[in-house]
Amino acid sequence: MEYLLQKSSSHVLLAQAFLNKDCSKFPKYLFNEEVMKSSNPVNWWNGLLNRNDTLTKFVQFVVPMFHCTSSVASIERIFSTFGYIQTDTRNRLSVEKVHNLSLCYRNLRKSEGEAEMTKSF
Repeated sequence: MEYLLQKSSSHVLLAQAFLNKDCSKFPKYLFNEEVMKSSNPVNWWNGLLNRNDTLTKFVQFVVPMFHCTSSVASIERIFSTFGYIQTDTRNRLSVEKVHNLSLCYRNLRKSEGEAEMTKSF
């Protein structure tokens, strides 16, 4: 989320709109179960190109991520943290709130790990 905030705040808003399946930002038919099952993710996102400038820039930001290795431990930790914070029951958190909670959670985990390491010496 921090990377998104650095890139563009509109990217964060569009990411949240996508997660919430917001039909005011994305065409409703793209969230149809059949469409989502039958198309590959890159084609799905490329279908949004040239809708408007903001959405085009977001698609150009998202599509290269499909070429990243998803099993890198640091990426897995980030997604795990966000999954822990933004749940089905906590889906109305603002972008800033999720970002701040993620930072707090990661820093707390990091400081707990450092404390454990110093105890063992």
